Amino acid sequence: HKPAPMQTPRTLASAIDSNDNSFNLVRLIAALLVVLFHAGEHNTLAPGPDPLSALMLPVADIGALAVDMFFVLSGLFITQSWIRDPDLLRFTVRRVARLVPGLLICLALTTVVAVIWFSPAGLAGLAEPAPWRYIINGAMLHWLVYSIPPAELALPGVLGGAALNGSLWTVYWEGRMYVMVAL
Repeated sequence: HKPAPMQTPRTLASAIDSNDNSFNLVRLIAALLVVLFHAGEHNTLAPGPDPLSALMLPVADIGALAVDMFFVLSGLFITQSWIRDPDLLRFTVRRVARLVPGLLICLALTTVVAVIWFSPAGLAGLAEPAPWRYIINGAMLHWLVYSIPPAELALPGVLGGAALNGSLWTVYWEGRMYVMVAL
């Protein structure tokens, strides 16, 4: 019996270049872990961390781990995009085209629903400038300022003043990282 020939180990670069890399599966698992984490955080019947986070405390929680997984994968693919074509204008256009349309739709839909159904002003609240300022500033990633004032993450009178789309903090950091890659 002849031993099998040694295969060249697969590199991270070759895995990223391939469609046969399971990164979508890793992203799906990370998304499900974020949902699990938030389900635990917002559970009013049995308050406390989700079962996986409970095993990891006090060192970490499953939400932070999943978000870190997203950031690492995004960093790999964004860096690959820059390395393939290090033209600042094309890189910027591609990033904006990939991120802003979906973000704008998400912000518009959630803001309109929140103002209409979860504010005392109801439909009339859409005539105020605050919801539209919230949508535009959010879609523009708050102009990539380092520290976003908490008042900009909520709408007066909507959801009792709680942050609207609070989990979008990751998108603001993603925008900042695009700038870092280009630099």
